[in-house]
Amino acid sequence: MIDVEKNKGHQSALTQFVAHIATIIEKLDQQDTVEDVLKSAIEQGAPMLQAAGGYAYLFDETGAMRLHASTLREEDIFLRQCAKGQGIVGEVWASGRAMRKSLMDKNVAQDELAAPIFLDSQLIAIMGMVKPIHGHSFFEGDLFIFTQYALLVERTLRNQRLLSLQKQNEQELHLLASIIDCSNDGVVHINKDRKVVIWNKGAERITGFCADEVRGRDFLFIVRPERHQIVKEIFASLLRGDDIKDYVASIIKKDGSTVSLFCSWSRIQSDGVIFGFTIVARDITESNRLREKAERVQRMEAIGTMASGIAHDFNNMLAVILGYTEMALNEEKKGSAISSMEKVLHAGIRARGLVKQILAFSRQVSTDHKPMHLSHTIEETLTMMRAILPSTIEIVTDIKHVDEVITADATQMHQLIVNLCLNAEHAMRGTGGRISVSLYTVDKTDPSPFPEMPSGAYVVLVISDTGHGIKAELVERIFEPFFTTKPIGEGTGLGLAVVHGIVKSHSGYIFVKSDEGKGASFRIFFPKTNGATQEEHCHKNSRMRERAVRVLVVDDDPSIVAMTESFLSELDCCEIIAFTDSVEAFAYIRSHVASLDLVITDQTMPKMTGERLVASIHHIRPDLPIILCTGFAGAPDSERSKHNCFCDFLYKPFLKQELHAAVHRALFADGDPGDGCSTLYRRE
Repeated sequence: MIDVEKNKGHQSALTQFVAHIATIIEKLDQQDTVEDVLKSAIEQGAPMLQAAGGYAYLFDETGAMRLHASTLREEDIFLRQCAKGQGIVGEVWASGRAMRKSLMDKNVAQDELAAPIFLDSQLIAIMGMVKPIHGHSFFEGDLFIFTQYALLVERTLRNQRLLSLQKQNEQELHLLASIIDCSNDGVVHINKDRKVVIWNKGAERITGFCADEVRGRDFLFIVRPERHQIVKEIFASLLRGDDIKDYVASIIKKDGSTVSLFCSWSRIQSDGVIFGFTIVARDITESNRLREKAERVQRMEAIGTMASGIAHDFNNMLAVILGYTEMALNEEKKGSAISSMEKVLHAGIRARGLVKQILAFSRQVSTDHKPMHLSHTIEETLTMMRAILPSTIEIVTDIKHVDEVITADATQMHQLIVNLCLNAEHAMRGTGGRISVSLYTVDKTDPSPFPEMPSGAYVVLVISDTGHGIKAELVERIFEPFFTTKPIGEGTGLGLAVVHGIVKSHSGYIFVKSDEGKGASFRIFFPKTNGATQEEHCHKNSRMRERAVRVLVVDDDPSIVAMTESFLSELDCCEIIAFTDSVEAFAYIRSHVASLDLVITDQTMPKMTGERLVASIHHIRPDLPIILCTGFAGAPDSERSKHNCFCDFLYKPFLKQELHAAVHRALFADGDPGDGCSTLYRRE
């Protein structure tokens, strides 16, 4: 304890230290470097302790000590050697503690205080004060004051270091922000509560929202409502520490339009603590448009190749239809027309199937990914290819029909198979050969050419040929748009590029194996889907129905109405109301809506189209089942069909059995809330 009463000089120093501490701190904080802080410290400390002056020694990078600053006069100080452990400076150096020491010899009599200065637990300097003994020496409590003063200097140096690091970080952050803002990609940082923290210029350009409009808002505000749950699941997965694959998303712009983005998610964390998430989003709307345009160009190229084969095969079918129809007319009196008419029916079914495949291949509609059996599409496509390819090319299949369900767009799968088959045909043109098509399932644990493939089961499609093969130096380029080895006029170089784009859009992988002169093999991996296909989903339960089914039919073609009535009349207890005018049909529906069980309507009609009629019906009775008949190419997309409560599509021309199946699906639904249709039941 300091005895203030007995030591008035010490009391004065302590009072001055306390009174001027704010001024001392302010002056120390104004210094920019360690050297300046130490110099200011000895300049302010000497008057406070009534010392003759002060000094400061600094340690350099090598650990050597040098005199940095001194305010002493030559006659007031005798600074001898400063080796470690020698003299007061050397002893402070060795012990790391403040001390007081008097020095008296024939030349000098002085009293000294010295204290170590630490920064980040490292000794960086030694500061001291000196008083000649012929005046007043230091008081007993002055060592305590000087020690506290040294701690104050250390505090200033720590703050100076933090400010320097802060300025450096601010400069780096400013540079990083400038780099991020220069990016054409949108860069968004979101905290753990999904609130937007960073929104760069790229995000502003893509969405139309400026940073001030979105900062602090829930990120879901730009996500389409039907995608909210998916984004929430992504957040939950990231918080659990799971890895999230890149994916394509559709968001809402400020003007209400939508834009397609390729998004990469990443966690921002330190020492296992998650602070938020960063999303890098690239606008792929234009690239998608160009890809679709390229696909359309390639489809036209493929259709040109197919034209001669289609014309030949279709003319054969027409010849059968015309010939057997004439024979039936001649044979009617002889009672043998049935056999001829069966052949007409068979040829008509084949012709209809061919037209349907052509329309499926050439139509320009948005992709509709649904669970599907890939084997079905393969078989349908190969049936068409056998009619197109020359007889010198054999098609061999090895298709496993068990568990080969994938989520895909059937039209794109059709196009992928056609492109690869046409590519194989060109490789064997003039020589003939064999196209082998196989389908099987595989688990990721099996050997794979794609180590980056996520774990899980895959459906594998392999299409091989016995053609001239691909040169090793060209294998890496075959998927490049407009790259082709075909002569001028025989190809655009888009076929395999489109195949590659389709595979990637389905989260698949494609691997090519080829040796020049030994053919080529394309192996495609699609993620296997566990969901039920549309056909499986349509499986219905049934129970007794106590009254007849009332079905309203509307089509502007009287012959179609008559045929539909004839087909429906073969169903037991089916009461049919028919119209050829859609406006009159709706008037009837509006006044008898409660008594109707099913509506079958054409899509393309004057006055009121099928879609408008369905929307009007849905407004007054949302649970009324409806079958929409269409010529395929104009079929509404799946999202609109869900909204408008179409229970089923029926593509013209349809057979009696197909109409009966559609009616069964509509009336005997299992009440799946996803289809929006009422639950009705069949009579036993």
